Formats: sequence, C-alpha cells, structure tokens
Amino acid sequence: MPEEKATLLQRGQSGDRDALQELLAGQQERLYALCLRWTRNPADAEDLAQETLLRGCACLSQLQNSEALSAWLTRIALNIFRNWLAREKQTPLPLEFAEWEKANAGETDETTLERLTVQAALDRLSPELRLAIRLFYLHGLTQNELAALWHLPASTVKGRLDSGRQQMRKELERMGMQVNTTDMAIANTRETEIALPKTRIAITDVNPVQTKALRLALRSDDFTISVISSEELLLHRLRRQPPDILILNAPFGTLDENDALRTLRLDQRLRHIAVIFVVPRVRATDARLFQAWELGVDCFLTDPTNATEIASFARRIDAVRRAADYRTLAIEYAWRRDSARTLVCLHRVSQLGGKEALTTVRDDSAFNYLRGEETFQELFA
Repeated sequence: MPEEKATLLQRGQSGDRDALQELLAGQQERLYALCLRWTRNPADAEDLAQETLLRGCACLSQLQNSEALSAWLTRIALNIFRNWLAREKQTPLPLEFAEWEKANAGETDETTLERLTVQAALDRLSPELRLAIRLFYLHGLTQNELAALWHLPASTVKGRLDSGRQQMRKELERMGMQVNTTDMAIANTRETEIALPKTRIAITDVNPVQTKALRLALRSDDFTISVISSEELLLHRLRRQPPDILILNAPFGTLDENDALRTLRLDQRLRHIAVIFVVPRVRATDARLFQAWELGVDCFLTDPTNATEIASFARRIDAVRRAADYRTLAIEYAWRRDSARTLVCLHRVSQLGGKEALTTVRDDSAFNYLRGEETFQELFA
C-alpha cells in the first residue's frame, strides 16, 4: 500500500491526471466533512474543500511523503479556513486550532489495523450513506442537525443511518471483524455534548434605524443575525444559507409579502423557515391577513411596532422550534437506550415548551423502558 501511494504521488507530480485522481480519491469527502464542522454551512464547506484540493494540486510538488497526504491537505484547509474567517468576518467555532493541528499532525489513515478495516468498509458504502455515517459518528453531528443541513425529513436521515449501519456491519463481519454493538467501532470519537446549532435569523432591511435596534434586541439572545438589504438578494441569500426565522419588513421594494411567503412554502429547501411579517397598518387588511395565515405565516405584526416586541415573538417561535428538535432527539436517544441523553433532551423540551410540550411524547413506545425510572416520572409530574 505505501509503495502504491508513493508511485501515485510521483506520477501525479509528473502531471499524470489519472494518478492524481486516484491519489485524491476520498479526500474531497473528508475535507468537506471537516470544513462543514468548522463552518456549519454546506455551501461554504463545499467551496473551502474545493479550494483546498485545487491548492493542493497546484502545490503537490512540495509533498515529499505520500503517507502525509491527509495531514498535509488538512493543514492547507486550516489555512484557507482562517483566511475565510478573516475575509467573511465570521465568528470562529470554539475549536483550538493549534492544539488540534498538533494532536493530528502525525496521524495517518493506516495507524491501526482496525482503522484500516473500518475505512475499507466505509469505502464500500454509497457516497450518500458514507457521508451520513462519517458526519454522524466521526464528526458528532446529530440526526436532527443532518436533517437541517440537508433539508430532509428526519425519517430520511434515520433511514440513511440505519442502512449505513447495516451495510457496515456486513462488511466488517465479512472482513473478519467482530461487531457486537450497533454503533460499532466508528463511534469511538463521537462527541457527547447535546447542543443544537445557533438559531439563524434573517432580517429584510427597510428602515436602518429599526434594523439596528432589532439586531441589538435579538443579539442579546445569542442569535446569529444577517441582514438582507435588497429585494433582488432575498431568495439568493435564503437559498445559500437558509435561516431558521425570517423577519420580513414590508414594504420591501416592490415585493408582495404574501407572494414571497407562497414561494417559500413551495420550495422544499425553504419551507422550514418560520416567517414573521411586519406590515404597515394601512396594508394590513382582513383579506391580506387571512391570506397570510392561510399560506402559513408564523406571526403577523402591524407597523408601527418596536424592536423589543418583534424580538419577543422571535423568541417564542424559536422556543417552540427548539423544543420540537429536542423532542426528536429524545426519541432517537431513547431507541438507542441512551438514558442520560434522553432525559437531558426531555428536560430541555420541558424548559423550552413547558409540560404541554412533553405530552406529545409521553405515550411514545420509545420510552417504555424508562417508565419505571423516578427521574423520568418527575418530568411528567
């Protein structure tokens, strides 16, 4: 294996495109997963991973050891990510890059026989299942986070993970590896923290003074805020980085707010967005209000209204949304018999939505094994 890689590296450095393609096979997927963990944005992660590969190809003559390819590309990705942070003025994730780089600098994919076997089994999965397994087990994304990232139903993500686990089990057993648990050997680096991504809120900018006040009111709750300055940018920005909540101030250019809402609800990638309308009182007729509710607006406010009031409605909508996310996670952990995480998620549901939010899960069969536990009973007392 090392001789083959060394030969491929020499051929690739000489301009052999087939050798280069074989040498880099699987690297784009690995780099995408790494950049996704850093940026939490699929579009940006794809751009950074692609830029890393292009820069790696251009500088391939600098690589002396084929076994260091993964670590070498990771360092390039890290530098590109740092530049991206500075260029986009993004807030970095809580990751100590120096410590991470030092801990992983000498690591290769062939460190142990077990790692080799697991990697070989992963390589036999379809790209779709392989990416799901990698992001879920190796990078710690939850099923709910994957559903949000891919804009897919949670059931679809669960199906991919179930299929991936089953195929991994068959491949590992075929290779002579004993697999005694559902989560297998690939779960050994999974993060234990239960945390949902920060809520993203987009605001259409009609009145700069009001927008500034609204950003200040929302930022105190640790939301991630973006401002859309023109009507022409609206759908482009929403599709590139879909927010969780859109505060649409009207009139926004020549845009009809109900037409915009209809477009969002018909777009599979955008229909999950909670929408708050802030409409001038003169335009808030009964007919328009009825149409907005019929199309699925989450909150309809008449202007003039103050930023504090708008922010309070955004908080209520976010609490309901996050309670539903934790409820989904609680059921997932319960089926895995992970009692500690199940109870943590149910406690968060109760905090965000009150006892009423727990009624929808009380009779779910996933929790049957917990019904005799005192801690579980106290949640519903």
